[in-house]
Amino acid sequence: MALHGDESEYTRVLEDVQALVAHAIGAGNSADSVREFWHEQIDRYVEDAATG
Repeated sequence: MALHGDESEYTRVLEDVQALVAHAIGAGNSADSVREFWHEQIDRYVEDAATG
């Protein structure tokens, strides 16, 4: 599903997230724990935006 808005901004942010994920895994965190962390963060951000 496509999102409305500036696609280049989404791409830039996703590239930042990709770098953070690589850093977290490189620091010794498991892929599952990194995935769970980001899933929880994204869920929180979506809920905050939807109710705010």
